[in-house]
Amino acid sequence: MIKRLSERCSDLFVVGLVLSFAPMTEARRGSDFPIEFQGGSLVVESIQTRYETINPDATKSRVAKSDGQSLWLDFGFNAAGFAGEFTTNIIAGDLDSDFKYRYGDRIFDEGGDRAEIYNFSATRLGDDYDLNLFYHIPRYHWGEEGDFFGLMYETTNMYDQDIWNEKAPYGVEFIGKDRLDGLKVVAGHEIYWGADPMTLIKYQFGENKQYSAIVESDISKDHERKRLSLQGAYSLNDSTVLKAGVLRSGSELADNEYQVESDGVRSTRTLSNTDALAYRLRLEKDVGTSSLIYGEYNHAGLVATRGEHQEIWETNIPYSQAGNKKTSEVGGRFISGNWMVSPRLFYRYNAVSALSVAARNANSFRDQNSDFAVHDNREARAAEVFLTFDPTPGTFFYEWDNYLKEDAPFAFNVGLTRVEYPKRTDVREWDWGRDWGRSAENIEKIFSRFVINPTNDLKITGELEAGHQQPLFGGDVDPSDPTNTISNITRFTSLDMKFVYKQKNVISMVYKEDAYGEYDWYANYGTSYPEQLMLGYERLLDDRSRPSKLGVTAYKRSMDANSGGDWQSGANRDMSEIQLYYSYSF
Repeated sequence: MIKRLSERCSDLFVVGLVLSFAPMTEARRGSDFPIEFQGGSLVVESIQTRYETINPDATKSRVAKSDGQSLWLDFGFNAAGFAGEFTTNIIAGDLDSDFKYRYGDRIFDEGGDRAEIYNFSATRLGDDYDLNLFYHIPRYHWGEEGDFFGLMYETTNMYDQDIWNEKAPYGVEFIGKDRLDGLKVVAGHEIYWGADPMTLIKYQFGENKQYSAIVESDISKDHERKRLSLQGAYSLNDSTVLKAGVLRSGSELADNEYQVESDGVRSTRTLSNTDALAYRLRLEKDVGTSSLIYGEYNHAGLVATRGEHQEIWETNIPYSQAGNKKTSEVGGRFISGNWMVSPRLFYRYNAVSALSVAARNANSFRDQNSDFAVHDNREARAAEVFLTFDPTPGTFFYEWDNYLKEDAPFAFNVGLTRVEYPKRTDVREWDWGRDWGRSAENIEKIFSRFVINPTNDLKITGELEAGHQQPLFGGDVDPSDPTNTISNITRFTSLDMKFVYKQKNVISMVYKEDAYGEYDWYANYGTSYPEQLMLGYERLLDDRSRPSKLGVTAYKRSMDANSGGDWQSGANRDMSEIQLYYSYSF
């Protein structure tokens, strides 16, 4: 076990042991032994998948069965002045589901290890500073800690990471105290999901820590990248606050060349240091006792990545972290009794426009990974309004775990969003070639989330969404007009509900029409299904923090020509699956 820890967390663990010899007078109490067993669980699962109307030439079996077993063990850790915990996992057999990718799939498919340290965390507290070691433990962004440009990403989606056998966040955190108060340093191999080896240094200062400076340094496969941001919050009067910040990002790309186009004539220009600068201004004014209005302007140079929201409010506004943009936004939150109305208007403009279809025909392209390419940072005009009803504000409706905590008899929100994209995007490259970029298009969406507590024993939660969906790649060219591309946006509806009875009986239901599958690659390629249905029942068998449980889940989806490989050129009309699982905790 310790050997496994050293293999997966070696640099993090060594850093912790070296730092532990620094003089620290206060230590967090842990278990009485260096490693102490705290419990675990044994999981046994079974799947049966069925395809309807398969023809003799189809590549998939009509009925497929699979079984899986895994053992989870939890340990407390107390050594070298650190106290923490870690979890190990041993996968004896893994399920093979065509509906739901799951932890362990990548290990079996790609020959990975079946036994591993799943997560690890340890803390040492001191008078001058605290140290935290973390490995595959959820971490949050710094949006409320002086990070105006979102340099620290949030990583809380462990479930999706497990599908790909990813292990972020992974690093060490230093938190200053006393004379070092306001200083925070985070460094590691992957301190948020998808990060290169990186160090982030943040220093907050001022009477209310309203000023901050952040330095980021990371090493990618191609070059070393550095970012620097400075920001401050200034009270103009008792009800008005101005937030201002400047960012330097992408300066290592200075002197690189990129293509521009004017009146059909293409030419090459060179990046300068000013293309690596961004600045952001936000003015907020309190209106009455609990409402506010705001206005924001953001200018980001061609390669000045970051700079739009770490959003806590639900929204379908198409924010982007890429450069090559100027954005303006106005909005507010107006509260009256149990109601809140949150309108916003958003506009984004590109300093350098996308290349035309004619450029693609002439084999002129931009690198799709360059920060000045026009993709999700494309010009946009958006309007949105959310209406929220919450009669018990003590359980904040927009808290991340509100669906568990909400105690109101009925609370809900409903949001309407319209986005107009007046111009096209640059082309994208794929394994099989290049697309045509996305043409001008408009999308509309409606979204609602609700919580119902009709009795003390029953909680109902749900999400409803409908409107347009866009695949990542662009549409085909209109044969009658080669300068135009055919938009491939489609309409969908989705309802996701959960019923919890007496805290130990959980019924889940999902129904979708013409919606993409749930993973990124479905949206990338526009893979959708006419109907998708999921029904599940889970029974919690005890009151442990990780309870024993027994459950069954049934899936079914119909297929058409937009359903990718499952369609089998018409061989399959629909597919279904039943999953059974039992988890015994000890």
